[in-house]
Amino acid sequence: MYLTKYPHTQSYWVYVSDSLDVNLKMTLDYDDYLWSKWSKNLNVKGRSLVINMVPPDYKLPNLDLSRFNVVIQIPFMEELFEYSGRIEELPVVSSLSPILPFLG
Repeated sequence: MYLTKYPHTQSYWVYVSDSLDVNLKMTLDYDDYLWSKWSKNLNVKGRSLVINMVPPDYKLPNLDLSRFNVVIQIPFMEELFEYSGRIEELPVVSSLSPILPFLG
């Protein structure tokens, strides 16, 4: 319904995965499926991958990530793990800033 009213609206996809190889591969498979089925209809202008809770000394697996405009690795942050405070007090994750120009 939305696209019938606003057919020229662009979208930008952001995927979030943890750092386990199997989950990254599933995320890529899911992206393959969505891209083949919906990218033209939804006027997708790009996509990013956020790898969350990355452990120290993490080595990115040898996967083709060239489809993404930005790939960001967010280290495990104890202050965010099981965060239960107010949303206004949520710590800012500055390493997400490379995605911001694509969302504007």
